[in-house]
Amino acid sequence: MAADAPVARLVVCETEKIAEVVGAAAGPTVVVSWSGVKAGVARVVPLPPDAPGYAAGLYAALREADGPRPALIVVERPRMEGDEREMEDVVHDLRHRMSDYVRNIETCAAPATGEFERFRIKHC
Repeated sequence: MAADAPVARLVVCETEKIAEVVGAAAGPTVVVSWSGVKAGVARVVPLPPDAPGYAAGLYAALREADGPRPALIVVERPRMEGDEREMEDVVHDLRHRMSDYVRNIETCAAPATGEFERFRIKHC
């Protein structure tokens, strides 16, 4: 396993499903959220809602979430829009960098809403 990969089991889910997943967890849970979702008794690690901020802060947020060694980390699925190639690069990067603990990434293409002006990922 990668040196900085979380030890806890990790799931990515839609905002609407977070409460259900947290409620069914068999132990302490930490939620990584961009929307400020209320997750009941789970601790919430915030991420910026904009795509560049989300991407830049994701790995640090996962390390923070894993710090107290929860049974489960729930990551709120991001809402991103951009060039199709950029989005494919994001998914590829997530699959590569998080392959030790993410088993499945689902994508869904939809018409752009114009909500985001730009998208980039910066790795430090």
